[in-house]
Amino acid sequence: MKKLLVAVLLTGSIATAGTVFAFDHSKEEGKTLCGMHGGMGGHHKIHAFLMGELLDLSDEQKQSVKDIIGNRKGHHKHQKHARRQAFQKLMALDPGAPDYNEKVAEIAKETAAKAEARILEAASRQAQIYAILSPDQQEKLLELKMEMRQKF
Repeated sequence: MKKLLVAVLLTGSIATAGTVFAFDHSKEEGKTLCGMHGGMGGHHKIHAFLMGELLDLSDEQKQSVKDIIGNRKGHHKHQKHARRQAFQKLMALDPGAPDYNEKVAEIAKETAAKAEARILEAASRQAQIYAILSPDQQEKLLELKMEMRQKF
């Protein structure tokens, strides 16, 4: 049960982080991500900015990316609140209760369903963005992702 809970919480953390493509291009172009954003909502603006800069997007493509990413301001606060509620539910349970394991499993399933929804939403956004790119831009994006994977 403990492993399931850790896996669910880890999946939620990865899903939240996976929506942002943050590259460190400070060595290449004198750009840095430090100080460019004001809180989590700023990451989406950075993503759109870097995508436009690095992939040479047209104005129409830039607008499409902004539309796809949308206004997600406050979205992270909602996710944080939901995770906090799940944690509080777990802390409120009595480990000595006969139905303790069932209640923990129920909370874990709820948390897993929310994590799955976040992952699917992020994957959908990525697919939509990929679809508006030209073949050359798609290739460049895949190269940039590979570079990022190698750094981490």
